[in-house]
Amino acid sequence: MEADTLLTEVQKAVYRRILADDQPDRREAALRRESFYPHLRGQVYPRLRRVRMAFHLHRKGMVKDTVHTTVVDSVYRAGLEALRDHDYERALELLRPYGDYNTAVAFLARDYPASARVILEKEAPSPRRDYLLALAYAREGKEEKAVQHYLDACRQEPSFVHRGHLDPEIAALIRLYGLDRRDEDENL
Repeated sequence: MEADTLLTEVQKAVYRRILADDQPDRREAALRRESFYPHLRGQVYPRLRRVRMAFHLHRKGMVKDTVHTTVVDSVYRAGLEALRDHDYERALELLRPYGDYNTAVAFLARDYPASARVILEKEAPSPRRDYLLALAYAREGKEEKAVQHYLDACRQEPSFVHRGHLDPEIAALIRLYGLDRRDEDENL
């Protein structure tokens, strides 16, 4: 309004005086009586009343299943920190409601292989998941399934061959089933 070159300084002063009134209806009535009102109504108001419409189409009854947030889940973070600090009891206490990969790690660390297996079987297949499933099955005494998951993990990620020798349950399976010889035979 102040930059408008068609209004005189007197008209701008009148406009500012009218705007000082706190009653919107009285303001509008006073503006209508002014000689510059047609200019306001035809040139200024349309620029002030622009509306941007955004349409978000979705099907009726559709359920949104993904929520993005910038809020950090402090409980989950505390659970991960407890896991990192080898405080497995606290990690399990904090992570149990999430029922994800890290919860399964905490279950395995506390020696609850069946609970870890239930979670891991729901996870998307990956070398890490298969390796942890091998550990869970080995601890449950299901050696054939443990061997199968260990071999699947090693086929997808060769570093698990070395890792298997570090975990007592998997190392026992490697010796019992001659899995290290199997790897050598496949490389020939």
